[in-house]
Amino acid sequence: PDLAARLGGAEQITPLRGVSPLGGHARKGFAAGIVLLGDAAGFVDPVTGGGMTQALVTAELLSRYIGSRGLEGADRWLEEFDRERNALLRDYHLLTRAVLWLTAHPRLAEHVLTGLSAAPDIFRHLIGVSGGVRRLLGFPVNVARPA
Repeated sequence: PDLAARLGGAEQITPLRGVSPLGGHARKGFAAGIVLLGDAAGFVDPVTGGGMTQALVTAELLSRYIGSRGLEGADRWLEEFDRERNALLRDYHLLTRAVLWLTAHPRLAEHVLTGLSAAPDIFRHLIGVSGGVRRLLGFPVNVARPA
């Protein structure tokens, strides 16, 4: 009500638009006694739900590290885990950036979507990349069990 009173009689001169910086980046995905997963560890776009994918995929990786190395020596292996986490999510981040770039180029996006509708196997593959189960270049995700 206070804002409405202040804007009484104001004339809208542009269409409504909401924009903000959408990416976030943590310098490291861990600190003493804590590991960041999902959006907390950094994100390209918080609207896509990709943080859930990242959280689940990297939680699985973290559980493998904990299962094979234990929590006691975590300070010795967390940096390695963080590097592997970043490598695991690299394709997802590339795809998300490409999709966001396409949103700024609607005519090209229309052509890409038309092409994907004619190539459902490629579309399925990209959904797999988005879900963290496929590599961008076609190889399945295979996270080696830490030694």
